[in-house]
Amino acid sequence: ICYDSYMEIQQVPAPVAAAPEHSKKRFIITIVGVLILIVLLAGIYLVLRGTPLNLKGVTVFEGDYISGELHSFGLLGYKDINIPVDGFLSDYVNENGVQAAVVLSPDETGQDIFVIGSETKMLTETGNGKAALAVSPDGTSIAYAETKTAGTLFDVRLSEWTVKTLNLETGETWEVGTGFAPQYFTRDGVSYLLFTSPRGVVVADLAAHTTQTSFFFNAGTLDYVARISADGSHLAMQNGVTRKYDLFALNRVQAPLGLELIDSIDPVLESVTFVGDTLYGTQWTEETGANLWKISSDASAEMVYTFPVAGHHRIIR
Repeated sequence: ICYDSYMEIQQVPAPVAAAPEHSKKRFIITIVGVLILIVLLAGIYLVLRGTPLNLKGVTVFEGDYISGELHSFGLLGYKDINIPVDGFLSDYVNENGVQAAVVLSPDETGQDIFVIGSETKMLTETGNGKAALAVSPDGTSIAYAETKTAGTLFDVRLSEWTVKTLNLETGETWEVGTGFAPQYFTRDGVSYLLFTSPRGVVVADLAAHTTQTSFFFNAGTLDYVARISADGSHLAMQNGVTRKYDLFALNRVQAPLGLELIDSIDPVLESVTFVGDTLYGTQWTEETGANLWKISSDASAEMVYTFPVAGHHRIIR
């Protein structure tokens, strides 16, 4: 009898011990199911709003180089981004761990660059017009274009801008040359800076502090700035005759650039920008409104989004 009683005592706890494990599995399954449902509902929401899921992370500046509003594509579609600045937002970049902005002063008399973070810090104090921010791959420097004439906030002429780099750790500034739209890229493990001058496309070797110019005809305005992918494999540049952007494969970064034409991009786009290695373009006409296009590596283009507000838009790299 004692033996039987002992066996009963040993057998009773077994099903009780299994209950928490069963509840845990059911809880996990429920959570996974809820998450899947949320993703599905978010996908349906984006489809109904006409926002492709693959645009997540693409940032858009709505306005000109004087002032405008910042937007980004996210899980819940096209949303506003509020950047806390004292003045008016003119340009913005957020890459490689650095968030910086060009800010127009509250009295609208000058522009300067600020690093945005837990503590906002002013990086420049000239007041001249500034635009086209870019961050180096290692996050230690920024590049930008600054107007040459004091008090001038913006100029459409390439000759009226100076491309500069600023070391965020030492404060050292390098005046690279005359031009606009500096963009960092890395090729074969070497970091370069590319921008467009009135004479053509300039590639700067950041380590050697040297530049090489590949001569291309342009009308000397910002419409003709070249754009390069982050890996330095492709370059896009507007054709002065057709006004369409031509997409090239880049085989050599030393001057003269080794360019192999892939094809022209149709339709005519207002501006293009590589986000990483993917090329996007914006288009604005009174007939079509403001649209976002995604360009494939063969230069074919697909309209992927229509902006809710007609006007000028540019993609932030």
